[in-house]
Amino acid sequence: SFNMFREDVPGAGDFNLHDAVKLYAMDKGVKVQFIEERSIRASDQCKVMWGLSTSIYAKANGILWQPSEVQDNTAFIGVSYATSSSGINIGCSQLFDSTGAGMRMLMRKIVNPGFMGRKNPYMKADEARAMLGALRGQYYASTASTPLTRIVIHKTTPFTKEEIRGFTQAFEGIEDIELLQIQEMT
Repeated sequence: SFNMFREDVPGAGDFNLHDAVKLYAMDKGVKVQFIEERSIRASDQCKVMWGLSTSIYAKANGILWQPSEVQDNTAFIGVSYATSSSGINIGCSQLFDSTGAGMRMLMRKIVNPGFMGRKNPYMKADEARAMLGALRGQYYASTASTPLTRIVIHKTTPFTKEEIRGFTQAFEGIEDIELLQIQEMT
């Protein structure tokens, strides 16, 4: 059963089959989408269909959507976090330009996470600076032809002072850094 490998198995260290396959495929330029039974049997079928359709479209086309006005000097970054059953915290950042192209993604174990409430991890300033600095370096090394003057960082949890300090240090020299918290309406 896939479930026995889905989350960290006690005594197996940090291994997670889902994450390992995604990271391996990403490094090889292969697009992978897992569809698990628990995901498609969710009670909100509209949300299931939306998730499936957007993931299949993005994997087939490479670009899910893009702004109507292209701004060559702007990059967008999504930041998210995950906690596994064994308490391992993963930070994930993805960066793309204003056309939706140039996607760069980093996933790292957070060594010294902070927590908002009981289960929302966040990166402290040094890890936030290191992760987004590495992402910035990847972006410039691979696709950037125009220097960035604007960064838009979005996530679904509130920004902490620690994260803000690390993010602004990672993008030192860029005057316009926007922080967007995306909230789900219930």
